[in-house]
Amino acid sequence: MANIQNTKVYIDPGHGTPWPGASGNGLIERDVVLKIANACNTQLKAYGATTKMSRTTASALVTSSLAEDLNARVNGSNSFGANVFVSIHNNSATSTSANGVETLVHPEASSHNKALAAKVNQIVASRTGMNQRSTPVVDRDNLRVLYRDNKAWAILVEVGFLSNTADAGKLNTDAKCTTAGKAIAEGIKNYVDSLPLM
Repeated sequence: MANIQNTKVYIDPGHGTPWPGASGNGLIERDVVLKIANACNTQLKAYGATTKMSRTTASALVTSSLAEDLNARVNGSNSFGANVFVSIHNNSATSTSANGVETLVHPEASSHNKALAAKVNQIVASRTGMNQRSTPVVDRDNLRVLYRDNKAWAILVEVGFLSNTADAGKLNTDAKCTTAGKAIAEGIKNYVDSLPLM
């Protein structure tokens, strides 16, 4: 993996029926993240990356068990041989003032993994007009898709808070979701292309 043309990216729109995720300001996470992921997929393919989507419909991968659904996402990425795994989500909070973009990684993730997360977070915030959270890259050890058995550089991007009116307003059309998805792809490309030849 020395440039985006040699990179396999597994794109994981979070949630899916029967687990729709966050909601707010007329938006449902399940639907918003699928739009973002589709745009990310299209843009990465245009860059020359090899991609695979975990889901392409409103339904989760495994609808009978959330644990098995999450396992299926990691297993799918590993079977694909992904170099990069990007799970796409929206945030929500009790306080409607909470806002901004943050990207989660496993605490034991490599320095490359964390640098990738920082680059994606910065570009998503810039292109969407959302804030970066005070801690843009957050260590989380309790998220299944970020466990160390995920062999790719795994990141989970929280693209704004649906509970926040301003953030939701930056995701409430197909065009705005496309902007967010292209930004994730741009961040991945920019980081991968910055690496020395391997």
